[in-house]
Amino acid sequence: MGTMAASDFDEYYDKITEYCLKAWDSDSVEDVVELATGVMDMPGHPLHYPTHHYLVPAVMLTAARKDQGHEREVLERDLAEALERARNVPGGSCGFQGACGAAVGTGIFWSIITDTAPVSEENWADTNRATGKALLTMAEYGGPRCCKRCSWLALQSVVPDAKKKLRLHIHAGDPQCNFYEDNKECLEERCPFYPEDKVDKNNDDSAQK
Repeated sequence: MGTMAASDFDEYYDKITEYCLKAWDSDSVEDVVELATGVMDMPGHPLHYPTHHYLVPAVMLTAARKDQGHEREVLERDLAEALERARNVPGGSCGFQGACGAAVGTGIFWSIITDTAPVSEENWADTNRATGKALLTMAEYGGPRCCKRCSWLALQSVVPDAKKKLRLHIHAGDPQCNFYEDNKECLEERCPFYPEDKVDKNNDDSAQK
């Protein structure tokens, strides 16, 4: 298998934007985990890739701006800004820099939705707190990396504060993963999203040995 070029999956950045705008038009945007999973299920979307750094703020902004009643142009502007920022978060940052890009994605969302800048006061704290909370949530489960697991955990970590502090009526469901068979590094039973029927089967197999 040859070395993957940096641009092999770059088309999916635009596809994420297109997916979010289509969801906006259809009003199916309240559950951000469901929206993110729909993106993940797109044919050819990679199992692990920096597109997930954009995926997290993209679905959060889509749900938030819809709930706030903004025009579609506002979301288009925000997605463009989120994409520019997310593409500055390198692949492998979870292991090489101790800052998973999906967690940084929650900070990108919070920064954009609250118009936070480096010189902001209260919103600066909340923006960094969003990223920190996501990182701590991910750390509870350990490694190795999984872009699906970390994206879902990032979304679940940021939604409660978005509902409380931003008064957003959005939701983060509890998915069951259908990507585990393709992930040779899957945590299996240690992952909160590993299918329940697989956990039960593995437990039964272990009891019979």
